[in-house]
Amino acid sequence: MVHPALILLGILALSLHACRAVTFAPEGRAQADAVADSAGLQHAIRTAGVFDIAIWWRGRLRDDGPWRVYIEGDGRAWEARNRISADPTPADPLGLRLAAADTAARVLYLARPCQYVTGDARRNCHPRYWTDARYGKAVIAAYQTLLSDLLSPNARLRLIGYSGGGVIAGLLAARLANVSDWVSVAANLDHGAWTAYHRVSPLRDSLQLWDDVEALARLPQWHLWGSEDRISPAAIEAALLTRLDSQGWAGKTIVAGFDHHCCWVGEWPRLSTELETNLGALDP
Repeated sequence: MVHPALILLGILALSLHACRAVTFAPEGRAQADAVADSAGLQHAIRTAGVFDIAIWWRGRLRDDGPWRVYIEGDGRAWEARNRISADPTPADPLGLRLAAADTAARVLYLARPCQYVTGDARRNCHPRYWTDARYGKAVIAAYQTLLSDLLSPNARLRLIGYSGGGVIAGLLAARLANVSDWVSVAANLDHGAWTAYHRVSPLRDSLQLWDDVEALARLPQWHLWGSEDRISPAAIEAALLTRLDSQGWAGKTIVAGFDHHCCWVGEWPRLSTELETNLGALDP
């Protein structure tokens, strides 16, 4: 029997995907390859911790130069109201599309655990890793290992997370010594407030950014939300953002007319330029 808490999360997940096409690997992988190929991104599957994680990148790995690291959103967690998805691969990889729209010389995209992988690479893909433990210790530890293996310790990283990937980016930013700044896009940064807002059960096996506020408040960061976003509205992040800005390093932009999906990709080149200006102007 499916736990009632998971059923409640499933109702929310269905509402987020009701109007979007259902895509599973390998179809989802083919879609991602098409997006990545158009931007000259290379692909690999890398083992990190207990997971095999799909990555796409531009530039020479282990290069000491600055890197922009994109982290995908939560993907498709549920198939029906009472049935957890067997494959969390997103129907539309918006995080990957943002990475593809970035023209920087060094770009690295990280899928979430169990997205875009098949066969033996799914050997540890328990559904908890895309439901209650989507931001859990094992997930964060895997990304720490992955970034250590892929990139030089001298490289400076800008972590950019879309939706739930913004939570992952923040948790990593608090734990890595070579992060220059941190950016979130349409993110549910305070996932406790987010689950309360949607009246679903909390993600009890996930880490909270509240526990890392002191470390994160010392890091330059910028957070973007759409004014029409009903999935991750900016208002529910206000208390956390105030704490993150306690030392003057945190900024935000509410983009008029944008929602959770529209129109981040098409406007990303412009928004990236504005981010450079905004992050450079932070003066604690």
